Amino acid sequence: MLFGTTKSAMRLRSLSWMAALAILFFPHLINAQSWKWSTEDIDVEAAGTSIAADQEGNLHASYYVASGGHVRYAFRPFDQSKWYKMDIESNLGVLETRLVLDSAGNPHICYTPRMIKYARFDGRKWFKQEVDPGTGTIAFGCSIQVTSDGKPMMSWYLETGTYLRYAILENGAWTARSLQGGGGDLPAGPCGSSRRYQTGSRRLSSGDHWKARAC
Repeated sequence: MLFGTTKSAMRLRSLSWMAALAILFFPHLINAQSWKWSTEDIDVEAAGTSIAADQEGNLHASYYVASGGHVRYAFRPFDQSKWYKMDIESNLGVLETRLVLDSAGNPHICYTPRMIKYARFDGRKWFKQEVDPGTGTIAFGCSIQVTSDGKPMMSWYLETGTYLRYAILENGAWTARSLQGGGGDLPAGPCGSSRRYQTGSRRLSSGDHWKARAC
């Protein structure tokens, strides 16, 4: 019994040290208790949602609307309560979306209607295209990031051969390759925004095993 009590005391001391280190290195977390959350309705239905805020505080969202099979984009200026919406593409099956903003605050979206598709807005109109066509069926989600010099890059799961695929748009053309294949790998997490871009995958056949490698 004494041994169990000692272990409990050591565990409490360990947790106390962890809490102290968290306060020391992340003092902003102390203020988390004072955060005030608010909610608002964007649309009457949505799935596969993604949201981001630009440097001015404007909100950008992407999502899938089952009625009509729409990939929809919504925008709310920081000083207004109204959401402005537009459909990027329609008559699609169930899919996921992911949205990211470039340095100019323009949205880039990837979505997966059994293929990998990319859309971007230049401030006036949308441009959209299929990426890596003819390689097989796309499933689950996708991730997207834009480099500091404006190059979009994406990762996604390819059912055919269970490949984790990665692509980057350079000089007007997409270059795609497999980072990993076989064994039921699923993409998890976006390519990072650091200098060495990272992507990862979770292997279903071995529980929560996590892999990461540079893009």
